[in-house]
Amino acid sequence: MNEEYAILDKRDRLILFSNPIHDIAARNFDDVKIALEEIDKFREQGFFLVGFISYESSYGYLKFQKEIQKKKDEKLPLVRFGGFPEYRVIEIPESKRNYQIKNLTPEIDEKEYTEKILKIREYLRNGDTYQVNFTFKIFFNFEGDQFDLFLDLRKKQSVKYGYYINLDDISILSLSPELFFRLKNDKITTKPIKE
Repeated sequence: MNEEYAILDKRDRLILFSNPIHDIAARNFDDVKIALEEIDKFREQGFFLVGFISYESSYGYLKFQKEIQKKKDEKLPLVRFGGFPEYRVIEIPESKRNYQIKNLTPEIDEKEYTEKILKIREYLRNGDTYQVNFTFKIFFNFEGDQFDLFLDLRKKQSVKYGYYINLDDISILSLSPELFFRLKNDKITTKPIKE
């Protein structure tokens, strides 16, 4: 498939949304609210909306957004959704394993990792927090079919909320045990890891 599409993983089947009629995007903080209003408008018109909202998009509502603007990933929009009139249920294909991952490089080195872990332990000991989700990025070179990678990952990490989005300039693979939010009949449902 060369067109833009999104796939939601329902574990026993895949839901395919292809060729969006509407494309909603926000690349800067001033456009986040406008994009969310557009999403709501198309939802009210009966479109299926599939996409993502980056963590950084919330900075658009904060006073110090200008300073943060410099720090965000310029390739990735803050908000990006497609409006689809319909979807299809498709069989789960077998991965052809047509890809290679090379040169895995953590964002931080071992020294910085150790320093951060010691700081986290200090926060825990002092009672400043009771839980920390410590994460960091790992960069790598990828060659091949991203959808094949998604198919292989979904077998190894069985989650309730998986999806794959293929856009012109980016692909997103997500395998999450938590639901960010679902809006149905004016009811918002969230299912975080820790309830």
